Amino acid sequence: MPTLLVATMALGTRRAFARQHGAWWRERGVRLVLAEEDLGDEDRALFDDCFPLPPYDRPEQVLAALEDYAARHPIDA
Repeated sequence: MPTLLVATMALGTRRAFARQHGAWWRERGVRLVLAEEDLGDEDRALFDDCFPLPPYDRPEQVLAALEDYAARHPIDA
């Protein structure tokens, strides 16, 4: 199943995106994965998978976290 990675979206924006468009993506067989610094229960309910990122002022660590996830889980977009 293809995977769409959603990262670095403002709290309200990412949740609105998942509420408004999540069903459309899933009908097409696409998993929605959220990578974010501040994850909440609502994010976990709206996205198929979520994983935490380090603070954005540590870009090397953010990149390492994304690469680690991508090494274990295919990401298509």
